[in-house]
Amino acid sequence: MELQKRDLKIRWLKVIDRGRLITVLILLFPLIWLGKKILQGQTLPIDIACLQWINSLHTPVFKYTLPAFYWLGNAGTSAVFVIIGLGVLGWKRYWNEAVILAFSTLGILLIIDKGLKPFFARYRPPNNIPSAIGYSFPSGHASGNTMLYFYIASILAVRFPKMATYFYGLATILLILMGFGSVYTRAHWLTDILAGYGVGYIWFTIVMALLNLSNFKTRRYY
Repeated sequence: MELQKRDLKIRWLKVIDRGRLITVLILLFPLIWLGKKILQGQTLPIDIACLQWINSLHTPVFKYTLPAFYWLGNAGTSAVFVIIGLGVLGWKRYWNEAVILAFSTLGILLIIDKGLKPFFARYRPPNNIPSAIGYSFPSGHASGNTMLYFYIASILAVRFPKMATYFYGLATILLILMGFGSVYTRAHWLTDILAGYGVGYIWFTIVMALLNLSNFKTRRYY
């Protein structure tokens, strides 16, 4: 009986990863502070400085690569990755993972576009690209892709544990480059991107807890 209780307790502790939970708690404070500044209509000095610096990079390498990374993170490209992911997960019979992936991508879209962006109503930087419309805070590019790429990395890390560092490292590098691309094209302020990363990671943590809960009986935790 004691062994069963201990086993049950251990399994419940694995539903929410402690490291992710601590990271979320740390992220909440700067996100709340930043949100207050945006609601007050302030343009932070770091936004102006970053925009001026990154747009001074007129070398051919940055001129063509950074916009490419911005487009890599747009909704259409992300949708392709989601469809591919759903197909692979279905083929492998990872039904819970597939359902949570579909739920999480739709959820983050609603949270950002229907909730947070209208609430903060922050305008994009001047002279942004024509395709970047609507409000900018927090970045849907950054939040959606943070959730998506970390989700994919988590699935692959459990499948191939020896490669876990590479999966998370590649996801992080891609997210950073997409963020720089968004600022370079003036689609977003830097703080839009940083807030997007934070919101995306918080949603990712919630999503992974739901996934682990759905896998409670099979003991396949992420």
